[in-house]
Parts: sequence; C-alpha cells; structure tokens
Amino acid sequence: LHGGTYIVHIDHGIGRFGGIGNDKFQISNFKSNPNEKISNDEQKDGYLILKYAQRDKLFVPLSVAEKLTPYIGFGEPKLTRLGGSTWEKTKRKVKEDMRFCRKCGNLSEAENCSICNDPRRDKTVVCVVEEPTDLILIEKSGRYKGVYHVLFGVIAPLDGIGPEELRIKELLSRIKEDKVKEVILASDSNAEGETTALYLTEHIQPLKVRVSRIAYGIPVGGNLDYIDQATLIRAIEGRLPVTK
Repeated sequence: LHGGTYIVHIDHGIGRFGGIGNDKFQISNFKSNPNEKISNDEQKDGYLILKYAQRDKLFVPLSVAEKLTPYIGFGEPKLTRLGGSTWEKTKRKVKEDMRFCRKCGNLSEAENCSICNDPRRDKTVVCVVEEPTDLILIEKSGRYKGVYHVLFGVIAPLDGIGPEELRIKELLSRIKEDKVKEVILASDSNAEGETTALYLTEHIQPLKVRVSRIAYGIPVGGNLDYIDQATLIRAIEGRLPVTK
C-alpha cells in the first residue's frame, strides 16, 4: 500500500490509505465500546489509517484488516462520509441491481455484460479467471482485448470443490460454439490454481484449441535478492526473446 490508495471498508465504505500507526489512543478511538480493553496484539500490531470525506479519519486495527480490500473499480471513486447512510444505500443498490453475465459470469446489470456485447472484443480469445474481481484487475490493465470466462472458484478437493461445482462445462460449450482459437488460463499460482489449470488444459487441448498460461516471474522493479526460487524458475522457464 502507498499513500492515497483507495481502500474499501465493508462497514464504512471507500476511503484512502493514510499510513500505519501504533498509538494506543488512536486505536481506542476505533472501539465502538469505550470501556473495551485494547489487546496486546492490537498495541503491538498497530492500525491502518483511512481518510474519508470531509477530512474524517478511521483507525482500523490490523487485527480486523480482513474487513478491508483494495478498490478495484474503474475511474476515481467518491470518498464515503463516515456516519452517513450513503454506503449502506450503495450496498443495497448493488445487491438489488447487480447480477452475473449469462455468457461469461462477469458482474452485469443486464443479461450480458458490456464486454461480451462489445463488437470490438476478440471473441476467439478467452481468458479464464477464478472470480469477477480477477477479471476487473486484468481489464484495468487496458492491454487485453479478448473476452473472459469466470469459473467462480477453483478445484479444491480438500474443500469438497470439484470440477462439477465450477463453470467448466459452460466453458467447453462456449469454445465449440464461438469457434475459440485460444484460451488463456489466469488462475492463481497456488496448488488449487495449478490443479485447475492442469484439468482445463487436459480437457481443452483435444478440442484443437491453443491453451496458454499467464506468465509468472519477477515483478516490474523487482530485485533478485528478494525473489524466491520458485518464482525465479518460473521466470527463466517463461523467458521471452529480446526484441528491438
């Protein structure tokens, strides 16, 4: 995080990251009950400072940081006013109006999302992601011009999630119907994500469709001293030729 990053608090709405502190008095300001004792973990770990509209500030202990998520929408959002009813109204409206695209699974206000309805998008290239939030992140890059397919999860046997629980059948049908030429697998680089990518590859390749995996490796601005060996191996295996 860096100063000015937009953060969404599930209870208080959109604010801006304003830094990290560890002052006991400020943490006590966050408590809904002024008589509630501050734990040693909270004093040790500190808190995040979020800045809201009208110069309001919220001090969020790191122990409840799971209530925070980076803002991933498009454009610059409007800061929420603490203590108002705007955020609750916004959440209710989203629940009432938002649904999932019939074709790709993206968040949409209509039967099909704006990406699937865009004639400028290349329908022969499909990027497969785990969740709609992953789609938004890729779309914000501005470089991908194909379409998407949301699985709504990954294969995770230990959690009782198999291929039948995901939108894999819909993907295979779509590949045949839309004459797809390439499928880009953009699942996470963890055990479940790799298992899902392998399963999809085994079922897509017989359809004579090119299957590719998003590249993993050294991040832009990264230093080799801080890169783990698994990432270095991925970077070497996924190397690209140097062009002018």
